[in-house]
This record gives sequence, structure tokens and C-alpha cells, in this order.
Amino acid sequence: TVQETLYLARTAMGKIIGKNGSRINLIRNSSKCSVTIDDSNQDPEAPVTCLLEGKPRPLVGARMLIEAREISASSDMHAQGGMHGGAADPMAAGMGGMAA
Repeated sequence: TVQETLYLARTAMGKIIGKNGSRINLIRNSSKCSVTIDDSNQDPEAPVTCLLEGKPRPLVGARMLIEAREISASSDMHAQGGMHGGAADPMAAGMGGMAA
């Protein structure tokens, strides 16, 4: 078992966690990794800490899914401001069911 800490943009938390935790639970279940979000720091500029724990290969998959959601959230914000972007959504593309 390995651990990895990610520091994520607070603005991406809705995309990463999903409605009622649906996205984060999908990431947990598909990767078989523990994913813990710590947003106890109330500073709106501070990143949110995300701790991943699991076997090395599934952990990489969980990280990729989380980072893709963060990029997608960032692209959405830029698009609202008139810029064009759009990261691929691996969940929609059927990549949510990774093999462990």
C-alpha cells in the first residue's frame, strides 16, 4: 500500500465530489483506493488536500480520474469567461471501471 497527497483547487471540489458524493464514490469503488478529502482549511485561496491510499497501479488511476475532474472544472470556468477549453471526461468515456 502506498500513499499520495494531492493539492486540489477548491473551485474543482464540486466536480470531484459530485452530487451527494457520487463522483468521489465512483472513483473510490473503481480504483479500490481510499480517497480522503480534507477541506478543514477555510482559506478560500488555499488548496484542498486529498489523500490517496492503495496499491500503486490503482492509485495512479484514481489520481488520473481526480486530476481529469479538476482540469474539467478549470476548463468550465474558463469557458464561462469566454475562453474555450474542454478536457475529456474519463467518467463519461467509460474509463470509470478501471481494473485493479
